[in-house]
Amino acid sequence: MTRLGIMMLAVLATAADAAAPERAPAPVPRPSATAITVPDGLGTVGWMLWDLDRQVVVAERASDRPFAPASVAKLPTAAYALETLGPDHVFETRLVGPAPDRFFQVPGDVYLVGGGDPELDTGDLLGLIDDLDARGITAVKGRVLGDGSLFPAVPDIEPTQPVEVGYNPSVSGLNLNFNRVHLKWNARRKPLTSEVVSEAHALTLPVTNVAVDLTERDAEPPFLYTPTETRERWDVPRALLRGEAARWLPAKRPDILAAEVLHRTAETRGIASAGFATGTAPDGARTLASVTSRPLFDILRYMLKFSTNLSAEAVGLAASRARGPAPQTLAASGAEMGRWAAARIGAPEDDPEFQFPNHSGLTLEARVSPRRMVQLLASLDRSEPRDTAVSTVLNRYNIAARKDPPSILRAEVRAKTGTMNYVRGLAGYLTSATGRRFAFAVFINDLDRRAGPADRVNKRWLRAVTRFERGLLRRWTVAADRS
Repeated sequence: MTRLGIMMLAVLATAADAAAPERAPAPVPRPSATAITVPDGLGTVGWMLWDLDRQVVVAERASDRPFAPASVAKLPTAAYALETLGPDHVFETRLVGPAPDRFFQVPGDVYLVGGGDPELDTGDLLGLIDDLDARGITAVKGRVLGDGSLFPAVPDIEPTQPVEVGYNPSVSGLNLNFNRVHLKWNARRKPLTSEVVSEAHALTLPVTNVAVDLTERDAEPPFLYTPTETRERWDVPRALLRGEAARWLPAKRPDILAAEVLHRTAETRGIASAGFATGTAPDGARTLASVTSRPLFDILRYMLKFSTNLSAEAVGLAASRARGPAPQTLAASGAEMGRWAAARIGAPEDDPEFQFPNHSGLTLEARVSPRRMVQLLASLDRSEPRDTAVSTVLNRYNIAARKDPPSILRAEVRAKTGTMNYVRGLAGYLTSATGRRFAFAVFINDLDRRAGPADRVNKRWLRAVTRFERGLLRRWTVAADRS
């Protein structure tokens, strides 16, 4: 699969926007935009609407209160990466090792050196092998070693999440197929059959370094994970697997997964190697082949559209590393991004209204107030050149229905949503039908309910908060054209 197919599964530094003050003036009295009733049962709700042209607060509620932003944190991450790395930045993955001998064989180990590409897939590895094949290389006498040392090894973004969920992947300098494998099974056969594969459109290959043991234990917990030095093992109750189906499992050692897949990909082209493992490439090693990612601008657009957590963490780590010194943890990198954001709007460095423990927002520890988010959006809106401003990588957020009046149908909202259980956020830019321009942020949290016993209300709650936020934006849009 191409990078684009796999996904379907810069702002330049400027001074802070002096017109977005630390404590904004009282809203301009426009009852149609400000007299909003919040339904019962949503939790804590806060928002701010800022007129980018008139530079006034149009509406606000609990605007100084810090909220958990969920994936809205990816919006500052995108701006941080664009400003630090530039929209044309690419991630390079290299295959390095000794020069081939006169028999066109590589006489030692080769290293697959990750450059932090969050979208590297099996098709890219196939391209590396095809490059070797085009040079006439027939064998690698040593092993294929995966080198993910560019970034700190992170087995999962948020340790409090269930161990088996695919949206909480590992992060490494060497990533592959979004750091997940496919467990496939057929319980209609007797006995039940199963396999673990690294799957991409270009090539699907069985893997051995991620193994699933089917056991007769109780179904709770459904997945038990045990890492060893050379293999990842999952214990799955046999009774849990019904019919003929499949599910993704996270690969928590993506460096060795990538090494195995490259080893097996080479075999499909008749290039044998002595095995696979992990290792750090020696300084100055010769590059045998390389592949580059799509431009950062394209990576960010799809990161924001599909809210890919791995992409957010990888581009955030790359930006922090470029600013130096290289962060040793996600928390350190997130804190560096927080300092960047605070400096950009003139906020205190350790402002409790601007806290990022990581770059994806997959945590309950992050905190952003509506005011701080709007201040950042206003600052970013002033960035040049316009074609690399963060607003250009934000995706459209639809607030219109077919029979709406022109004031809503012709409006445009570009925004990032964020959702976790009882946590919701939405922030971005609104342009009215008459061309009025606004920055806005809306956060809704019910952390008490989230911390309570598990229930089945979350989907109903999410429908209610989504309906409310859409209604809020529709009301603001109509009010903008009447003011």
